[in-house]
Order: sequence, then C-alpha cells, then structure tokens
Amino acid sequence: MTINDIDESKVEVEQKEITTPDTLNEPVSSEMEAKAIAQAMNIDGKDTNYTDELKWLLDYAKDQSDDNSLEGLKWAIRDLQDRIGTTPYLEDRVKYVARYAYLSLESKKLNTELKKMTRGINGSI
Repeated sequence: MTINDIDESKVEVEQKEITTPDTLNEPVSSEMEAKAIAQAMNIDGKDTNYTDELKWLLDYAKDQSDDNSLEGLKWAIRDLQDRIGTTPYLEDRVKYVARYAYLSLESKKLNTELKKMTRGINGSI
C-alpha cells in the first residue's frame, strides 16, 4: 500500500473553531500596567518615590502606541530608554526618563491647543 492508494474523498476532516481564552480579552488593570512599567524600568512598583514618574511613563507609553497590552507598554518604555541613551552623571535614571516622557506629553498637548486656536493653520511657533 502506498500513499497514493488512499482515497481522500472518504477521509473525514474534523474542523474546530479556534477560540481565545476569556482572560486574554479582559481589560488590563491600571495596577498591572503600573507594575509592567516598573518592571521595564527595573524598579520596585511599590516604591513611593516614583509614583508620579510611573504615572507619566504609563501615560507616555499609552500615547505612543495603540497596543496597550502589558508587553506593548514595556516595549514603548524600552524604546524610549534606548532613544534617550545614557543619563547624565549622578542623575536618577527613572526621574530623567520620566521627565522626558512628561515634557513630550506636555509638548504634544500644547501643540494641539495651538492648532485649535489657529484652526490648524501654522500652529507651531
């Protein structure tokens, strides 16, 4: 018997519908997002010294991509760290990166306001 001897018309193929678990479709809590950002920055998420910084970094990460999964947020922060490079001497890395994220968000907000005031005509200074 060879492989060509099998009549394929008589073979029944069972088709199954692929479903995703419900846990993948559940929204991610802000606590988990903050923990993911803290992991990306290699700090303890419960450290109260970085509360504002983690918030700014989380807002920045959400603004950078439509992918708001935990992995997507971590990648946005890692990309930011790569673009900024090494922090200046004796500068706190987390505070430095968070300051960039804050200024970037504020700049975007200001540019949006300028465009609204000029109805989108030459909104930059």
